[in-house]
Amino acid sequence: MERLAFIRHCRNLDMTLDEVRTLLQLRDQPAQDCGEINALLDEHIGHVVQRIPELRALEEDLNALRARSEVPHALDDCGIISGLGGLVEEGSVKRTGTEIEFVATDTAQTIRMHCTGILPDLFKEGKGVVAQGQLRDDGIFVAREVLAKHDENYMPPEAAEALKRAQQTNHKIANTVAPGAAP
Repeated sequence: MERLAFIRHCRNLDMTLDEVRTLLQLRDQPAQDCGEINALLDEHIGHVVQRIPELRALEEDLNALRARSEVPHALDDCGIISGLGGLVEEGSVKRTGTEIEFVATDTAQTIRMHCTGILPDLFKEGKGVVAQGQLRDDGIFVAREVLAKHDENYMPPEAAEALKRAQQTNHKIANTVAPGAAP
């Protein structure tokens, strides 16, 4: 019973079965020092740290899908039923006229997506995307709307240009010497 509780505790810490198996083997050798266990835990912590941004992106996607379901409407239009999000897989974008196919991934699974029309300027391989549409019987998600996601550093081109002009103006003002002032 104690062994089962230990396994359950390890699984609650999101450890893989291989990691649990290794810990069980080490647990059965009480004379050993903790070095091997610490190395395994350090590696696991590294995986957890690596997953944090992925989980935050997942949280954003779920919140966006939930927000689309705020207003009551048909079940088929609920965000969680009709929307998907993930990263556009590198090398997956295929264009034929106005038809676009690509693969989106959440790093664990992938799904082929199809859309027609013009994609947002921010749509790029390796970047985030949220799509609204329907999953066909053949497993392809047909998007009626594709939204490209950007990071917190994104600034619309118009705002970036206005900021640049303001900085240039401020620089000129700061470098202007008032009449009669010593240089």
